[in-house]
Amino acid sequence: MRAPKNEATGSSGESEVLAQFERLGWGGVIDSRHDTGTDLYLRPRDARRYELGAVMGAQVKTGSSYFKSPQKDAEGTITGWWFAEDDREHFDYWLRHALPHVVILRDQDRDVSLWVHVTPEGVVSTGKGAKILVPASQTVDADHNEALSDVALTQLPTPTWDGTAWTGAVHLAPIDEVRHALITPRLIAPHPNLGPNSITGLEALAMQVLFRDDLERILKPRSLRTLAGENDAERKGLSLDDAREADDWCWRATAAVHLWHYQGETADLLQLVDLASTPSERAAASVLCCVYHFDENDPDTALQVLQDALAYDDYSPVDHAWLEAQRARALLEVGQHEEAFDLAMKTQRIHREAPSDVTAAAIAGACARVKSRVVV
Repeated sequence: MRAPKNEATGSSGESEVLAQFERLGWGGVIDSRHDTGTDLYLRPRDARRYELGAVMGAQVKTGSSYFKSPQKDAEGTITGWWFAEDDREHFDYWLRHALPHVVILRDQDRDVSLWVHVTPEGVVSTGKGAKILVPASQTVDADHNEALSDVALTQLPTPTWDGTAWTGAVHLAPIDEVRHALITPRLIAPHPNLGPNSITGLEALAMQVLFRDDLERILKPRSLRTLAGENDAERKGLSLDDAREADDWCWRATAAVHLWHYQGETADLLQLVDLASTPSERAAASVLCCVYHFDENDPDTALQVLQDALAYDDYSPVDHAWLEAQRARALLEVGQHEEAFDLAMKTQRIHREAPSDVTAAAIAGACARVKSRVVV
């Protein structure tokens, strides 16, 4: 049996479009089992190939017949092509779908794929049917990778952070906990009435960042513990000396920040990078060291710390953005204004890529402040 010619054209167009997205670093599959209005399911990734947790649907239309209704400007230049259907079935399907959808017009002869995000604002009624303009400027290529990712990312919800809740880190992945303790400590710090023996190193670190007075119930010098007596209630928790020697990195970081803030001792703080056993701890330790060097008006050393940290490529996307935001600040402080601006612009995108992470929003805000200080 001979297959119809248009079947070969359609399937080859889908394969070519999928290959274009794969060259951009995306993942994707062709939905060959169903003909419901979605030809491809596409998953965007960031520049380091991390999945962004979003999926986008695409309908691919291949062939010259889809380029017969051009839109022209006053000078006669084609600005796009209208894609129309005689009924609204597919348009309504795309608009109601849980996933954002794009329509892609594929020109095999020119090896060009044009796309448009299907939105209520873009769909024009033609009576019984509907149409949408596919701009000539919107091609599937590296120049439009971020714009395409933005379409996919519209699927992800943005949480509301209203009020204060003492819920700890129960909803966080372990790789995100240390960053939250340092950037949004109120989400990690325990309730003030929680007993000292129940507090973890992560919670103690958040308390230290908040400079909570009740941390003094936990971190007391060993000499005071000895004077209090073996059975005294004040002896609960860890002493400052215990925290400095603990196996838990968070306890050691708590002691280091405590010593830096209250006694001006920084040796423990500067050793935290070497003591880190996970990428998230290494990122946090590097940021803490940078904060110290910035306070000492030594951005060159801060920049070196960040370059050493970024020699590793095992950070989560938000931890990586955290380090890059600090690097943008360091570049600004050493006078590399244009590079600082470009890096801040690039890094600020983390808020779109991780909209459910409140620390990503804080990092993006820090990047915005760097940009506002740059004079290019």
